[in-house]
Amino acid sequence: MRTIEAKNYGIMPGCEVSVKLNALLKDLKGGKDREQRLSLLRDNIAATEERDDLYVEYLNLLADGGEYAKAMSLVGKRRFHPWEGGEGKVTRLYKRLKCALAVECAEKGDFAQAEKLYKDCLSFPDNFGEGKLILDFDNDVWYMLGELYASAGDNEKAKRAYTLALRGDLKVADNMYYNDTPAEYVYFAAKAKIKLGDKTGASETARAFAEYARQNKGRHVKIDYFAVSLPDLLVWEQDLDERNDEFCDRMQGYMEEIYKEVKQ
Repeated sequence: MRTIEAKNYGIMPGCEVSVKLNALLKDLKGGKDREQRLSLLRDNIAATEERDDLYVEYLNLLADGGEYAKAMSLVGKRRFHPWEGGEGKVTRLYKRLKCALAVECAEKGDFAQAEKLYKDCLSFPDNFGEGKLILDFDNDVWYMLGELYASAGDNEKAKRAYTLALRGDLKVADNMYYNDTPAEYVYFAAKAKIKLGDKTGASETARAFAEYARQNKGRHVKIDYFAVSLPDLLVWEQDLDERNDEFCDRMQGYMEEIYKEVKQ
């Protein structure tokens, strides 16, 4: 497939052109090259910085390449503004970066800094212009904190953290909208159950993942847009059936991972 670059067309893209080219590169099969998208957004950084949604795409691409510290620095310097359909984008990026940096610290033996970075995820800075949802229980962060405490030999703290990872509505469902419980929260809660000795409960969650995939893979998906924000920038029409099948494959993968841990 021919490389798609703004310079091929003799133009320097403004933000609207950058948005469309980035979305096209992201969606085209064979055109999902990270370096190509990153080059587009970085070479036209003035246009990238005009829009929060495009800037978040840029920061996620930095994170995809392991540039967590750089992306975290840029997140801290920008004043973000909530936009329709973008709720949760910045906060998820923030959590992703903090957790990745925490893992790096833990690998170096700096458990105190790793703990701080994980706990930073439990609240958001004022420059995000967005607060934490009341039903966001950070199951993933609490599980990772449990793992950190366990690796440091503090079993009491680990148990408390694993227990906190069990909170919330842990039903398996498609997190199509920003205020839905993320499926990964349910997955990490199941892993916490295993750590707490509840392999039966974890197996029940695994079966729920498998049942969801069985019932929903291959179905036709339609969206009711009324008064609801989608968490994606829809420049081009999205293949929702393909997205649904990919989600079901992920649920199947969660099921397999949980059963693998249950059998250990």
